[in-house]
Amino acid sequence: MILVSLSIYVTKRFAYAEHMKQESEFRNNDLFSKRIETDTVLNIALIGDSWIHNREVGEFLQSSLSDLGRRAQVESFGYCGATSKDLYQMISLPSPLSHMTKQNWEYVVIVIGVNDASGQYGPDFYAQHTFWIAERIMGMGAFPIIVELPTFAIEESTALFPWIKRVRNQFFAWWQGCDVNNISCYRDALRQKINESVLKDNVRFVSFDEICSAYSTCPTLYRDLFHLNSRGNQKLAAAIAKQIAVY
Repeated sequence: MILVSLSIYVTKRFAYAEHMKQESEFRNNDLFSKRIETDTVLNIALIGDSWIHNREVGEFLQSSLSDLGRRAQVESFGYCGATSKDLYQMISLPSPLSHMTKQNWEYVVIVIGVNDASGQYGPDFYAQHTFWIAERIMGMGAFPIIVELPTFAIEESTALFPWIKRVRNQFFAWWQGCDVNNISCYRDALRQKINESVLKDNVRFVSFDEICSAYSTCPTLYRDLFHLNSRGNQKLAAAIAKQIAVY
């Protein structure tokens, strides 16, 4: 099984390497010279995986912005189980999310990466697709705000996997130069990717350490090993609101 999994992995990595050679479609270096008036009703989209699927973060974000004196309309587009590649394809190809790309947003907040990390897809995989998502958002004329790959119980959840999947993930983590707890490894890869590109002055990050730096230190913010509870979502929304308010 391990040899089969390794063969599949290597095949996917070669295909992925070829895909990375393609020139990105969306470039707009002058977008962020504009400012948004403080009395404007902001149109904000949250896109990502199951972390925003229930729309709670969006509701808390609208409330947090109101507390900061900013009016906003927030819509959430969350897809359970989505990886960064899935999300990139959803906003680039005909999909249920295609209509979102045709709307006028001031800000698009990206919350993605838990499934990449849990599945040990690799830091380059996560960084490249998240970069492309941000670039695509710039092409729409919106400000991209990236929530750092969220903290979750990656070691605890991996320990519960069937032994074949557990060994597979441990091997892939080693193969990719990360630990099983790969969260900081993936975050660093994305920041490096952004900082070495034309997007470095055009993308804002929300530091997840402001919400929770390690699952073991704040389990009361989580409803399970992977997802925040309402209290955690409220803290996440407040951190996002602070980034939007400083524009």
